[in-house]
Amino acid sequence: MSAIKKRKPRFRVGDPVSFLYGPRRVSGKVIEDRGPLGPHGRRIYLVQVVIRQDEPTMFEVPEDDLEEPSQAGEDEKEPGTRVEYSVTYVRRGETSVWRPTIKRGRVYHGVKAKGAVAYSAGRWVGEAQHDEKHGIVTVLLEPRPGGAESEMVAEARCLADRMFLNRHPNAQVED
Repeated sequence: MSAIKKRKPRFRVGDPVSFLYGPRRVSGKVIEDRGPLGPHGRRIYLVQVVIRQDEPTMFEVPEDDLEEPSQAGEDEKEPGTRVEYSVTYVRRGETSVWRPTIKRGRVYHGVKAKGAVAYSAGRWVGEAQHDEKHGIVTVLLEPRPGGAESEMVAEARCLADRMFLNRHPNAQVED
């Protein structure tokens, strides 16, 4: 008969905790210690969080996924506010010249990702990557207090150009 060591629970009912919920970290409190119900005896907690205003939600979360909430500003992994920019590149006919246009999008709160985060393009069936006529790069930037919008647009364009040119190394992007 094997002896299984019982581990002392890290958290108690009422303790504040945080965990990743999609791309952002949410804070809540332990409502119930469900015990070692998870795979290989992982301890499970019932945690209550408020994701939408005045709408508490409960999740069963393994102990390993929970952390004590960090002090504000101490944890660099803590998600923040991001401003979205979409840079659309349109190809001129069959040439390798592309014209970019940039548009500011939404402001997101509680997001970790930043920089050039996505590239998308459309092709007709049977077309190869070099046949694409347009592409879109999405850039997420941290807002800067007192920073000029023109600086953020320039940074978004620079990051988007880098990602776009990785996909289309022979492209000539107009200024």
